[in-house]
Amino acid sequence: MIPVEGGGAGVTCDAVTGAPVYSLYGHTTASLSPTPAMLEQVDVVPDDVQDVGSRYYTFVWTMVLAMRAAAAAGKRFVVLDRPNPIGGALVEGGAIAPGYDSFVGLVSCANRHGLTAGEIAAWRLAEERLDLELAVVPMRGWRRDHAWADTGLLWVMPSPNMPTVDTALVYPGMCLVEGNRAVGGAGHHPAVRARRRPRPRSRAAGRHPSRRWRCLACGSARWCSRCSSRSTPAGLRRRAAARRRRARVPAVPSPASPS
Repeated sequence: MIPVEGGGAGVTCDAVTGAPVYSLYGHTTASLSPTPAMLEQVDVVPDDVQDVGSRYYTFVWTMVLAMRAAAAAGKRFVVLDRPNPIGGALVEGGAIAPGYDSFVGLVSCANRHGLTAGEIAAWRLAEERLDLELAVVPMRGWRRDHAWADTGLLWVMPSPNMPTVDTALVYPGMCLVEGNRAVGGAGHHPAVRARRRPRPRSRAAGRHPSRRWRCLACGSARWCSRCSSRSTPAGLRRRAAARRRRARVPAVPSPASPS
């Protein structure tokens, strides 16, 4: 995410209404929550943002911080609930060890938490006993076993790092790689089908050799544009050739022309 461009505090104005726009994605803990001055002219704080179902994705934690600020300022808070794009039937991953909470895990829950934004809001309201008038506008027709395709909704990128729903699906596991020296590939297309694996440090040269991308779908050692065209005949032939190279299986020769 990128802070809103404008003033030093990340403040600008809406081009149509002229209303002030404040960034809640800054570099300090204080910059992640609305201030009393931001809420002074506000009666209701709405939250209408698409989450992706992973603990590290910070949209829901911005919501919780805004709920705390709204409670302190005596403002109402409304959550327009949205589907969990990776479903609500599975809960996977470990909890946060005490003392390791952060903005990518404000409170302890599983990596793949299986909750919607409205459910997280109700959970934190009860757990933290916030003095807050909270309203959650429910969805109609969504079930916990629904995949995103079952909703009939179009995927609109909630952020540049989440270009497709497939990115959201692998994010609970692949984002763990980003805690290492490898790069998970978030934001690239095809979504998170590639990883960047740094080579070991060269002792002779005393520096890192160039890092290589390897496609997880076809095994290409270069950044893969093949898989993005996999639906075309040429793309299918390239993928088949890549699989044969990986398996070291010789290609089937073309039938000889009749003499």
